Amino acid sequence: SNTDDLNDHDRERNDGSSDRNDNVFDPVINEQTIQYIEDEGAAAWEFRPDPNLPNDTILVENKTEVIFLNNNYDASIMTTLPIPCINKVYYCEFKIFEWNTQQSNSGDTMDELEDKQVEGLISFGLASSPYPYFRLPGRHHNSIAYDSNGDRRVNTSFPLDESLTSIFPKCERGDVIGVGYRTRSGTIFFTRNGKKVNEKDCGGHIRGWKFKYLYPCIGANIPCRIHANFGTFGFVYIEANVKKWGYARITGMKLPPPSYEEYKQ
Repeated sequence: SNTDDLNDHDRERNDGSSDRNDNVFDPVINEQTIQYIEDEGAAAWEFRPDPNLPNDTILVENKTEVIFLNNNYDASIMTTLPIPCINKVYYCEFKIFEWNTQQSNSGDTMDELEDKQVEGLISFGLASSPYPYFRLPGRHHNSIAYDSNGDRRVNTSFPLDESLTSIFPKCERGDVIGVGYRTRSGTIFFTRNGKKVNEKDCGGHIRGWKFKYLYPCIGANIPCRIHANFGTFGFVYIEANVKKWGYARITGMKLPPPSYEEYKQ
């Protein structure tokens, strides 16, 4: 609800403690990483396939365009950098640019074609690292996902109770799925095509999800192409644009090389 969302902004840790110890070196979000984010902006976040994956499973183009080539087993990929957890809210979006259904026979009816598309899954979510590259997000510890069939999964690979399935709208080609994270309350919310999806039927948004490092994660077991946006472009979800919930600045602070004339001779 809107009231819950407002409370999320103001909710603080009761004990006043900090999740970080300034005296301990942070191997992930350290001064070098922060400087890299300052230089690159939201473009600092990129996907890299797990080196143990077969070469023909996942391809990455332009850092954030993920192409899944397999259609018979689960595979996932996560960003090289986690959510920095410095601001109150972080938000990203994933567009289903292409979604290839399984090969069909010329005699298949429309209903049969739709059933074949349902057999394949695309999952969008967050997870801690390391995450098994052979599992979709939401199936392993410390992971959550919006599945393309409408399921919301949290740390479970088992079949969901019927009351918990298809809570979200089912995804189609061209849909834009957003994942938001409120760092203070550990609340995760999802959007579809610019509108926040209702989670009241399953107890509301997931809360208390406070991990030091959470990474955007995509998984699929069907050929598809997903475009990710961490703030380098405008979001479909208008509130994220107005409140600047991107992972960093749209453009970094990296200076261009000096013009040749400044070198004199």
